Amino acid sequence: MRNIVCETTLSMDDFTKFFYKNRLGKLYFPNGGASVHLHDLYRLVTGWRINGSTIPKENISAVIAFGSAVRHPSQIRTHRKRFLIFGRKVTKLKTESIYPKDVDFLVITNGFFVYENKAEAVYEYDAYDGLPQLKEVGIHVLARSIDQMIGDIKSNSTVGVSALKDGVPIFRDERLEKLLKNVAVESTTSRKIFWEENREGILQGIIK
Repeated sequence: MRNIVCETTLSMDDFTKFFYKNRLGKLYFPNGGASVHLHDLYRLVTGWRINGSTIPKENISAVIAFGSAVRHPSQIRTHRKRFLIFGRKVTKLKTESIYPKDVDFLVITNGFFVYENKAEAVYEYDAYDGLPQLKEVGIHVLARSIDQMIGDIKSNSTVGVSALKDGVPIFRDERLEKLLKNVAVESTTSRKIFWEENREGILQGIIK
């Protein structure tokens, strides 16, 4: 995969190998100029504990990016006259930019637990148009077991439905595919993740 940008499926094993070789770079998002370092994400994803015991990485079936950082920009429908006073009505679609406060990830595991970790975003304002540009972002991680996810879907939980329908899997294995078939949820997003291993062997990803 060196020097090649490609769409492919990576597992937690791949994530772990790059982590221990100190070869994790950044993961870039389509909205607000957001990015996170994969090294930090790995520490958060694998840092869960139940009764003092660390959850084995083998228990993690998927890490899904969801929420405003990966959501398609919303389109606002506006109406106006073709000319100032008269003429037929013209409808236009205006794209609304999204500037997320943090990047949301859902970790799906075999274990039963609920935990979240959040770091606040740091904003810098662009001198040209005054819009907030997200230079450094917080990482917001939620965890759900497969059983919890099934319950979330049945109860129409915001997190479960949003992550599976609108989210982009970052790392996954066949257990996620089985879950999707079990709950009959289909993705509604065209967003995909593309990976690149650069000349220094650093893994980088971009969602677009």
